[in-house]
Amino acid sequence: MSYDVIPLERFKRDVKQLSKKYRHIKEDLQELEALLSENPTEGDAIPELKGSFYKIRLRNTDLRKGKRAGYRVVYYPAEENETIFLVTLYVKGEKEN
Repeated sequence: MSYDVIPLERFKRDVKQLSKKYRHIKEDLQELEALLSENPTEGDAIPELKGSFYKIRLRNTDLRKGKRAGYRVVYYPAEENETIFLVTLYVKGEKEN
């Protein structure tokens, strides 16, 4: 079963802003999309948020430091219609968890 991955407007704005600094962000996100479409609960559940929101680490190839220093993506898997909504994206070093 493969889920559809849909970025929300806020996520698109985040990508646009970060793409000014990180040129390979779109390639990095393709890896995430493939991963989440096959395993929608791959990330860690966020208990502070109501609903089934998850956060996952993503390697930033522009930093060359691995997942820990890379991107964080918050997403919501809607199992009833097999869709994953990408909510927000940020860089670990620029924002707290």
